[in-house]
Amino acid sequence: MELAKSKFYTEEDYYSLPENIRAELIDGELIYNQAAPSRKHQTILMEVAGTIRDYIKTKSRLLSCISCTICCRSYGKIEYHS
Repeated sequence: MELAKSKFYTEEDYYSLPENIRAELIDGELIYNQAAPSRKHQTILMEVAGTIRDYIKTKSRLLSCISCTICCRSYGKIEYHS
């Protein structure tokens, strides 16, 4: 008995998902139902963003720092070392 082949998803597939669907596209696989960021994650995020904002303010009046939801693309392998 042959195993079913999984579909290789593309960026086009990802961008055609409804906006209310939380998913990530990793190496051609769509991963659904990602958990919302935790309170600890959000606290750390705001601390880092505040530090960056403060640094930018001291260096230039022409730059500004905003917070928004972004789509990140990673080309190549990401390795984590402990």
